Amino acid sequence: MGLLDSIVLLVIIISLCTYINYRYVTDWSIISVNNVALSDTVPLVWLVILRFLFAIIIWGSTAISVLEPEGLKLELRNREGKYVKINVKYLQRLTFFTFWCWMLHGCYFLLAGTASLSLLLGTSLDKLIGAKWVESYCAITWVAYEVSFAVSFLVSIIVTYVLIPDSSKRGDAVNILFRPVALLTHNANVMFMVFELLVNKLQFNATHFTFAVEFGLLYTIFSWYMYSRIKLFYYFFLDYNRKDNIVVYLGLASIVSNHYYTLLYLIFEYYYSILTSLLTC
Repeated sequence: MGLLDSIVLLVIIISLCTYINYRYVTDWSIISVNNVALSDTVPLVWLVILRFLFAIIIWGSTAISVLEPEGLKLELRNREGKYVKINVKYLQRLTFFTFWCWMLHGCYFLLAGTASLSLLLGTSLDKLIGAKWVESYCAITWVAYEVSFAVSFLVSIIVTYVLIPDSSKRGDAVNILFRPVALLTHNANVMFMVFELLVNKLQFNATHFTFAVEFGLLYTIFSWYMYSRIKLFYYFFLDYNRKDNIVVYLGLASIVSNHYYTLLYLIFEYYYSILTSLLTC
């Protein structure tokens, strides 16, 4: 197994996702500015404050990580089984999947917060960005929310139950995963997105799981590019040269898909009315 097999597999998966997007994704016009900007449980002024607060926390912590002069010292295993020490500094800090997801959350809160602020100030969104862009704006915000929610739990679960135990088993230092920014990106992400689940007016669409899968596959391709630069994989299971690479990639796509349905439908959609009723008591 190797790079060519992996490319063929990812092309097939992306093609299937693209077909589903084209064939089954609902009409984007069903989503309105009110769905994005308003809440049935939180006053508009507080929704604006909290959304921009979350955005500031996300982008502020990202800036701190990028500007940190000492960088992030890691010891990663290469294909020969030897451990190699690297120092990830400046913009390279953004090459982790965690930060991809963290910045996606930040984009969502900026988009949703701006929509809420426009209503609070009595300025229509179409005047700010142009009437022809409003539908696209709302659609992008909707998908950003759905994907952000799914990957927030995925990141937290992988770090807690895969990366930390694996590092501890190998005797690697895991203290870097308990730094303030790391704790934020691996835990506050879930809290932020659960807050949005409880207060916003956006509903999850069954066919939108494809966007979460494509987001994960895009990072997989990016990890191949990073390997060509540093000859290491941050996440050992993304190595296309593994004997079980096909199984791993299919498994990851399946996990993301099942994760989307399990979290968003079987659990949270079931309890949504109960949780929101508690908030409004």
